[in-house]
Amino acid sequence: MSNITIANTTLKTIKDAFIGLDKKTTEAKQEFAKNMDKVAKVMKWTDAVSPTKANVANGKSTASAETYEQLKTMFKEVLIARDLAHTSTDIGSKIKDLKNALMRRKAPELYALTNGDMSKIDNVSVDGKATLKEKPEQTPIEKAENMVKNLKSFLEKNQTELGDNYKTMHRATLQMMADCKIKI
Repeated sequence: MSNITIANTTLKTIKDAFIGLDKKTTEAKQEFAKNMDKVAKVMKWTDAVSPTKANVANGKSTASAETYEQLKTMFKEVLIARDLAHTSTDIGSKIKDLKNALMRRKAPELYALTNGDMSKIDNVSVDGKATLKEKPEQTPIEKAENMVKNLKSFLEKNQTELGDNYKTMHRATLQMMADCKIKI
């Protein structure tokens, strides 16, 4: 267990920023931006990423279990104050919003490349530099083959819902795969 926690003033600033968004005015958005600028001075975007074993090992998260729990508790209070649903999914969404707001300020080039999508990030070094996952380029033929295979899977999974149309659609898909020499 760690004794490092997020300062109460930082938590209050985050809380005020997100509660203020309830107004949906230009002033509220400007106030949110000011508050996030203050928070970005003391927090990194990696402080708002769930400290799973994989995230910690890859450097994607610098949060401790305690600090992440603080964020979850604080965002639950924010959602309750705004009379919004406050399930774990809703809380996680708000933490992601915080992470994205911090990433826009601390690593704008990374945010531009990933749109905040953590699955596109391979790892983050101690100095905060992220490496992106290599995405193999597919040829148009490979993309088409994948689309046809996905169509076949979709048809098979939804056979009952498709009713009488299933047989015709499935047969046509199999014929197309055979004609294009796509492995079935």
